[in-house]
Amino acid sequence: MQNKRIDTLLNILMKLHEGTPPEEVQEEFNTHFASVSAMEVAMMEQELIGREDNPITFEDVLNLCNVHAKMFEGKIDETEADSIDHPGHPVRVFKDENLALRSTLLRIDNILKAMETMDTKDEDYPGVYQGLQYQWELLGQFDVHYERKEKLFFPKMEAAGHTAPPKVMWAKDDEIRSLFQEAGKILNELSVANMAAFQEAYATFRYEFEEMIFKEEAILLNILMEALTVKDWADIAQESSAYGYAIIKPSQVWEPEELAEPLKVAPQATTPPSQPEVAPASASPQSTNVAIETDKGTIRVSWEPKPELPPSNTLQFEQGHLSVEEVGLLLDHLPLEVTFVSAEDTFQYYNHMEDPEHMLFKRTNSQLGRNIEFCHPPQSWPKVSQLIEDLRNGRRDSESMWFERKDGRFVYVTYRAVRDKDGVYKGILETVQDIQPFRNLPTPMKTDLSEIE
Repeated sequence: MQNKRIDTLLNILMKLHEGTPPEEVQEEFNTHFASVSAMEVAMMEQELIGREDNPITFEDVLNLCNVHAKMFEGKIDETEADSIDHPGHPVRVFKDENLALRSTLLRIDNILKAMETMDTKDEDYPGVYQGLQYQWELLGQFDVHYERKEKLFFPKMEAAGHTAPPKVMWAKDDEIRSLFQEAGKILNELSVANMAAFQEAYATFRYEFEEMIFKEEAILLNILMEALTVKDWADIAQESSAYGYAIIKPSQVWEPEELAEPLKVAPQATTPPSQPEVAPASASPQSTNVAIETDKGTIRVSWEPKPELPPSNTLQFEQGHLSVEEVGLLLDHLPLEVTFVSAEDTFQYYNHMEDPEHMLFKRTNSQLGRNIEFCHPPQSWPKVSQLIEDLRNGRRDSESMWFERKDGRFVYVTYRAVRDKDGVYKGILETVQDIQPFRNLPTPMKTDLSEIE
């Protein structure tokens, strides 16, 4: 791809940034480009955010997101990939979800049209209103669709070098979430008096929501299909169930024929542990001889201490030793979710306390190696960044947060700086735990064994 073409695209968006009417920019775009690939869109946004001499900021790109997406409508080349039509392939699932979400929008449209001629006192009104609420709850499953995109698609894009598009799109996702919540609050108290307010809030949400569907299918998926390998798609297909699906669930998990072996996480290569040094047979351990005075005289006791040789593949700690297998089992059996972020702000480890779909904070292997900034929505990053810096430079040693979930679980989160014996910062330990069972303890003390059922 020629840099000149990328620069031309950048210049067009610069004009938008400087106030040129969209119609004029559209004409210029049509003049210079017969078609534009999704990869060029990604490179353009990367340039826009990354150039130090460029006055366009991340916020500008966010504001222009709908405008430049509209420019690309109908002008984006489709990437040929036959496998994406297979049941269970992440692209097929993603598009099927969008189709189901669009259908829900149409049902909401029809209900609202019917309600325009109704009064709250009409006999059919309660049933129609209940139907509207049901469809609204169904539509709310788009949040699952977005989360799977943010937690599985975005890490793969970042690994391929596309860090700007996920950042822009995640911010738009959060805007859409907020618009949905605002409209939902009006819906919960819907009456003839505030029907117009709901219609207006819904229309705003609907426009942004459909614009996002276009961006996903015409831009995002094309970037992914150009950048991801078959193994990448297989990883996403395997991990998708941890986050769930919106409205529809795939009938099967896609397993590509190109991968002959079963889909398993490949273990990282490790250097075989060195064998402990064993003293030669002729050099026996030093004997210990102790004289013990008793009323029957002196008794001498001597023995040779048993050499303490930890087995091979063992990690030696100041407080003992554990095998690599024991360390993994111990971490996975802790009654809380553990995440470690390295000193370089990389998501390095999480334990497998339970399957991802049941975790309080869902983690999958696709997130490993991801910069921690990209693991959070852009709107929350300033707070997260401040916490990381406070833990790094010692202004804080730890921080705790808590909140109650709709499913009744009470989540308690702790972030703790990890330092070595010299005080050097090594990273952050995050622990997550449901403390609702502790809040429900029936008595102030329990010291007996529980009955076995």
